[in-house]
Amino acid sequence: MHADKIRAVREGESMIVAVMDYNLYLTRVVLVDNEDPIIEWEGKLNQQTRISKVFHCDGLLLCVLKDDHTKVVVWNPYWGQTRLIESRYSWGHKRLCLALGYEDKGSSRSYKFLRFIDVWSCYEIYDFDSSSWKDLDITPSVAESFDPLLRLPFDVGRDDDVTLSCVREEKLAVLITHNEVGPMEFEIWITAKIEAGEVLWSKLLSVVDTVPYPLITSKSFFIDEEKKVAMGYSKTFNIVGKAEYFKKLELAGRDRNGKVKVCSYAPSLVHIKQPGAGGSQQSDLEKQRFDQIMSESCRY
Repeated sequence: MHADKIRAVREGESMIVAVMDYNLYLTRVVLVDNEDPIIEWEGKLNQQTRISKVFHCDGLLLCVLKDDHTKVVVWNPYWGQTRLIESRYSWGHKRLCLALGYEDKGSSRSYKFLRFIDVWSCYEIYDFDSSSWKDLDITPSVAESFDPLLRLPFDVGRDDDVTLSCVREEKLAVLITHNEVGPMEFEIWITAKIEAGEVLWSKLLSVVDTVPYPLITSKSFFIDEEKKVAMGYSKTFNIVGKAEYFKKLELAGRDRNGKVKVCSYAPSLVHIKQPGAGGSQQSDLEKQRFDQIMSESCRY
């Protein structure tokens, strides 16, 4: 896949990556005032490699492989660059949470990959610069740890679903879906301020569903803050806004199990740093597998 395949995002557009039937599709949602929204398909991103989950940060995609539980692929579709990250052990189908992020270091960014395995209470972080994994001791006594938990802007009931989404790499949005008996309701809040010890929120949307299933689910969603709409997949690709605004679009493809996941995407000029020539045995293995994965995917 070449850089000229991804043109700049125009006003009123949102770029998304959709995971359907273990394939990744790049597409655009065009929102124009007083006109019906449309979907423009750019193409399928992967060819032979099957992908079960994808996470986005700073123009990079963190891809979980369907058929190999011992590694993940970090990918910049703009450049067609990938980097394979080998795990120290297979996580199989165990419950795990993943995150891709970075640490600002002056004029550059140091990218890291966090993994939490629920059943083992295991926290690990992978450093791209050193090509190494590090166990995190999540206690107040260590320097590299998590800050104290901060409250959400609402109380969560026993049957409520809650999930977070990133907004233009600068803010967070949180969705709460109320699943009590009666009309389905959901709220979306967006951060007005994020600091180490304080997060301030403002409500973006409050919607009562007009159909007996969630229009926007907690599985995956994202928002267009300027248009004040939320987008996500629930039987169809739905766009929901204020004043009972509701549009649904059919995706070009459909997962055979009906499980379509979407995330927002913003093209980036970031180059993925590769392991050094004189690295450890872990780095050497990464380089060999990197060459293999490059020959299998990352092209239209």
